Formats: sequence, structure tokens, C-alpha cells
Amino acid sequence: MARPDRAPTSDQATAITRSALHQADEHAIAEVAARLARQEDCPKRLDALVFTDPAGDSEQDGDVQTVGGEAAEDDDEVESVLSDIKSHPGNVSLNSLLDEISKLKQVRAVKVPEKVFAGIDVQVGARGVLVYWHIEKGSMAIHSQLLNCTASEVAAAIEGMMRHATGMKAEGNYVDSHGQSEIGFGLTRLLGYDLLPRIKQINKVKLYRPGREDEDTYERLADAMTRPIRWDVIENNYDQLIKYATAIRVGTASTEAILRRFTRTASHPVHQAMLKVGKAQKTIFVARYLRDRDLQREIQEGLNVVEGWNGANDIIFFGKSGELSSNRRDQQELSVLALHLLQTALVFVNTLMIQDMLADPEWADVLTDEDKRALTPLFWMHIQPYGEVRLNMGSRLQLAQPVPQDPDPEPAAA
Repeated sequence: MARPDRAPTSDQATAITRSALHQADEHAIAEVAARLARQEDCPKRLDALVFTDPAGDSEQDGDVQTVGGEAAEDDDEVESVLSDIKSHPGNVSLNSLLDEISKLKQVRAVKVPEKVFAGIDVQVGARGVLVYWHIEKGSMAIHSQLLNCTASEVAAAIEGMMRHATGMKAEGNYVDSHGQSEIGFGLTRLLGYDLLPRIKQINKVKLYRPGREDEDTYERLADAMTRPIRWDVIENNYDQLIKYATAIRVGTASTEAILRRFTRTASHPVHQAMLKVGKAQKTIFVARYLRDRDLQREIQEGLNVVEGWNGANDIIFFGKSGELSSNRRDQQELSVLALHLLQTALVFVNTLMIQDMLADPEWADVLTDEDKRALTPLFWMHIQPYGEVRLNMGSRLQLAQPVPQDPDPEPAAA
């Protein structure tokens, strides 16, 4: 009788796991490299961004490598390009805006394919996390979440709006392209607030027709119009739509779990009905967004508040280069909650300082309406994360004087 295999020891299991992760990592790298190689001259542009001479030959006759359309004559200039791309933009100003545009042009000049990482888990072997914040217009964080890197941003956005635990009634949520989808538009409509995204490549978004009888109604929008919405699907599943929305609102089911269930069964009738609601709501939003300049400015201003919040995080959360050093979930959550508390305290103290300044009659006639409109409680110039060192240039440290020594004891008499 054959002897059954014994369970591997702890060291053997660790070795097997590391080997599997290494193989998966090697496979992912090889797949990404193959996709980049299929893009014409993309590897050369990447090499030019990192190395002075990708081919390994010394430059002669004044030849130089180019990065983003500009010449780089030595290693120092190439390194300065990389450090410039990774550098913090600093406070918002015209110069910082122009610098960020220059960085964007340098990155786009590489022309990396959009779907180079499609189907590849970039977190293989890593315990990365995603911190998702909800920030109100006054720069105050009302909710924070610690998520897996593969979590849905649409679900995270909805969860934060439902669980912010404040007394305010949120009427809208500003998100970027990753925080919106047709299913997201449908859910937010059922939950009673507006999803206000800044959609990337909005010129390629299709508008859905209200009905089949409206095919010739909007002649000027014919190129942007697509198939009509099936209102009968929404009507037949309306009760179930309200049921799922209520479960999210009261917390008996998470948004992530509901979206995951719909993802596994895309043909589910309730999922199809929710998509139809989302398509109608997205069409309404896009039509409103394209004609309303005030709405465009409102969304841009709301997202700028979030960008300012992230900039403040880089200053406050400076220990260990701003990284979550622990792999333990509870320690990561503790770090995020501590950052949340510290950031909120900063905004609160700054708000009190601004109130005291505005109450001072000396400043009443100095600040114009435009100046007051630009005030924000999210500033950190007065923060000293590394403490304060004061030098007294009027005195010297007594370093040159010899240290007095005790005399040698007298030898004892025999």
C-alpha cells in the first residue's frame, strides 16, 4: 500500500509560496514586455527615459538621447527628468501648473499602450491597499476607507456617501473617471443623490435615445445618439431595484457585495434594469454637463479640493516616506485613522485662525471679495514636521577646553 504524502512543513510551504509568486511575477513581466515590444519604438522611448544610451554604445559626434522631445546630453539631465516627474508640485500657482503640464507631456511622449496591464494583477506578491477619502467642500474629511487594490471605486464612493456618519445631507459626489459607471449612475439615482464625475474622453460618450419614436427628433445629435432605453425592463423590476437600494442604505448589504453578484451574473434582470436606469441618468448628466459651464467649474473645484487634501497628506504623513510599513490590516487601518484625525485637527485649527483674522478690523478693508473667496482651511506652511532648531550665533560651544581629570590617588603605605 502506497504511503500517503505528508503535509509540507512550514519552511516548505513558505518556499512553495515564494516560488509560485516568483513565477507569477516573471510571467507578468514577460507579458508586459511583449506587449510593449509590439508597440513601435515604445521600448526605445522607455529606455531613453531611464538610460543615457539604451544601446550600450557611447555617444559620439554630439548625438544625444531625447526624452519627451527634448535633448538630454548626459546622465544628470536624464535623472533630472525622472526626479522632476516624481517631485511634489507644491502650492498651487501658475508656475506649478505649467510644471505639471510639462510632466504630463513627458509621460505622454512615451506613448505606453493603454491596456498594457489588462488582465494582469499588478499586486502579485504585494500587500498593497487603497485609501479612499470622502472630502466635503470645506476640506474636511467625512469618511475614510481602507480597501484592497482590486476593490471597486464605484462601490467605495457609494459606501462613503451612505456611511459618513455626519449630520449633513450629501446632495452630490464629485468623482474622477474611475469612480463612475452606468451601474454607478443607476445606484446613485436610486439612493437619492447626484453622481458628478469628470469623465475622461467625454467626446466619445454615447447618448441613449428616450424611445424608438425619437430616432429623428435630435438630428444635430445623431452622431452621438445610440439605441433607445428599454423602460419596460425598469418597470418590471422596479420593486427589486428599490429592495437592493434599501439594503445598501440601511447597511444590510454592502455595495461591493451587490456589484460582485451582478458581475457574476450579468444577465440578471435586476442588473439589466439598473443598467437601464444608469444609462438614462448618465445621458441626462452628459447633456447637462456639456451645456452648463457652471457645473463644469463646480466639479473641477470639488476635485481640486481632493488634490489639495492629498498634497497635505504628503506633508503630514512623512514618516518612512509616507508608506504604510506594516502588512497587518489592523495596523494599516490604525495609521489611516490617525492620519484622518490629524488632518481633521489641522483643518479645524486653520479654520479658527482664519476666523480670528477675519474678525480683526485691520483686515476688514484689506481683503477683497475675491481674496475671501480664495480662502481655504487646507494650508500647511506653518507646519514643522521635523521640529524647530534654533541657533544662538552669539555663543560658542565649549568644545576646545580640556576636560578636568581627577588626580591619581596616592599609593598606600606598605
